[in-house]
Amino acid sequence: MIALAQDNRYGLRAAIYGRREAETVYQALIGQPYCHPVPSCQLGVFGTISVNRPRSESWVGAFVSKPVGGYGYSGWIWEPEGDTLKLKQGPKLLSLETSRKPDEAETKN
Repeated sequence: MIALAQDNRYGLRAAIYGRREAETVYQALIGQPYCHPVPSCQLGVFGTISVNRPRSESWVGAFVSKPVGGYGYSGWIWEPEGDTLKLKQGPKLLSLETSRKPDEAETKN
């Protein structure tokens, strides 16, 4: 089952149901806890995984106070760094990642 899940180009979210083996599957598939730089698109891991919880519970607070997002073709950010763009993947708090710093004129008011 782990190999089947890892053979996927999308890594947004997974749901696992089971007993002791559910924790083993979780550990094999979970990515890092927050968005981070990666050398290339990371396949075979997921950004958000719920274990023995229905979707209605696991998505409470998503997008506002709980990071969401993933890996592979499901979760990437290009972050400017000088004259280049840095690829980042993993769950992110969208309200933070999509905000911008105020420019100087806005801070003087």
